[in-house]
Amino acid sequence: MNIKKALSGKFVLDSFWMLAAYFIVALSGIVINFILGRYYGPDAVGVFNQAYSLFQIFAVIGAMGINFSTVKHVAESRDDGKKIIQIFSTSQVLTFSFSLLISIVIITALSAFPNLTSSENVRRSTILITVSLPFFVTNKNQWSYYIGFRRMREYSIFRLLRWVSIICIVSIWTLFKLPMIYAVIAFPVTDMLMSVVLHILNGKAFSTDEVKKSWVEKHLSFGFKSILTEVFSSIHARIPVLIIGYFLNDNEAGMYSIAATMASGIMIIASIMQDNFNPLMANLHSAGDTEKLGGYVRKLKKFSLFSLLPLLVASVVLYKVYILLLGSQYKETSAIFYYLIAGVGLTYLVSWAGGVLTMTGNQMLNLVRILVTLAITVAGCIVMIPLMGVKGAAIAFIFSSLVNV
Repeated sequence: MNIKKALSGKFVLDSFWMLAAYFIVALSGIVINFILGRYYGPDAVGVFNQAYSLFQIFAVIGAMGINFSTVKHVAESRDDGKKIIQIFSTSQVLTFSFSLLISIVIITALSAFPNLTSSENVRRSTILITVSLPFFVTNKNQWSYYIGFRRMREYSIFRLLRWVSIICIVSIWTLFKLPMIYAVIAFPVTDMLMSVVLHILNGKAFSTDEVKKSWVEKHLSFGFKSILTEVFSSIHARIPVLIIGYFLNDNEAGMYSIAATMASGIMIIASIMQDNFNPLMANLHSAGDTEKLGGYVRKLKKFSLFSLLPLLVASVVLYKVYILLLGSQYKETSAIFYYLIAGVGLTYLVSWAGGVLTMTGNQMLNLVRILVTLAITVAGCIVMIPLMGVKGAAIAFIFSSLVNV
């Protein structure tokens, strides 16, 4: 594989497509929070974000880390058509089976034990959004198939279409002034339709006859090594708003979500670099080319360092404009935002590490890194939220980010 050629042509084009998709994804969270916050109030933002946070955690558990296995093994076997069909078919069956089981368990548990969530509104929204779980997880695995082939345009287009569809449905929901707790219906509707489209497009790469026991074992083995890291990473990103919901209320969770969504926007650049470099890292590691691998890691470090300041400045300016448009009642999120943006900046500096460690077989080292960060975040939130309110969660995030660096 001519890495230099890939980076000079396809890599740049792929990065452009991914930048567009990630921009829409980041903008989607901001737009949805704006719509709900402007027309329903901070309570609606809090309910929506708590339900979505739980959904993201459930999705990671349902995927079992198999999406990472799909990326790695497709990237390493891209010239072997029959092997690719076996890899993809097996991973699709596994992800659908696990995610369907998880969704049934979650919906049953929330129906039987209403007090599991912080409020009745969060419970209802979570049950509805969880219907989408098996469709979203298998769609995500198909995106991993595209990433393994470095077909970033298709991957980016589908991510873009998903979030544009969700925004449109939420906007229509708001236009007709329907109950805000059911606005999450946008997710099952979108994910079901996209699942049909993706299965039609990728039908030639899927066959139940090619589901092999050997690949079940390989996917599960690699997935189990990756899933704890991904689960803990997802919980780390989502746990503050959930703890705020439990200790305080949906209103305060909404205020935190407004600030957190704006502060985390700069991480789209890190995500683009990680998704684009992961297949390259897997190839170089498989080929044993440690010299080139080390060279790209150094480039990632350098890029992260020099791009941080412009991204921070842009985030602060955009936040000021956003709050001006959203309304005066959200001005109190300013202090929360500044705490969070400091923590996000520290996280951004080492955001490349997780992908590099995973693609080079160092999942356990990455797991320890994430677990320590998560423990500090959870402990900090539990101690500081009762004392300082929402600001306590933001300060706890800064402490965990310092340790991560």
